[in-house]
Amino acid sequence: MAAAVTRSASRWDRALRRWVAMGFSFSQFGLARGASPATAAHRVPFPRKPNQERPGCGGYGPAMDLVELQDIIERTYGDRDRERGVSATVAWLAEEIGELAQAVRKGTYEQQVHEFGDVIAWVATLANQQGIDLTVAAERFAAGCPKCAALPCAC
Repeated sequence: MAAAVTRSASRWDRALRRWVAMGFSFSQFGLARGASPATAAHRVPFPRKPNQERPGCGGYGPAMDLVELQDIIERTYGDRDRERGVSATVAWLAEEIGELAQAVRKGTYEQQVHEFGDVIAWVATLANQQGIDLTVAAERFAAGCPKCAALPCAC
């Protein structure tokens, strides 16, 4: 049991270090200034384990992994996506990224969550059209920086 707790804590530490490396601060998560990843990680809502409820996201239901997301997108929109084609999908993705940028600059938390969801859905659509498993694509970041394998990046 102690090993599982340690593994879980180190997973949280790595995740929190990634968020900090991307420019997020502890204060953005409502944490005290100077809090360390080891002491603050349990208060950060990201990342979540599969099937954990999403806080503050309008009650969309349990979280899902990338395989589930791609499957749901395929079953929901697959025929329409194939009919639209890759070029149009890339255009829609670019438009959604623009909407996300605007929401990040001026939007509310709920607007940002909505736009992140749209971008992720369009990325899943494009991956489905190209036959790419997003889980495999994301694995290159599993150990930290894909170039130096350090966490945080030492490049």
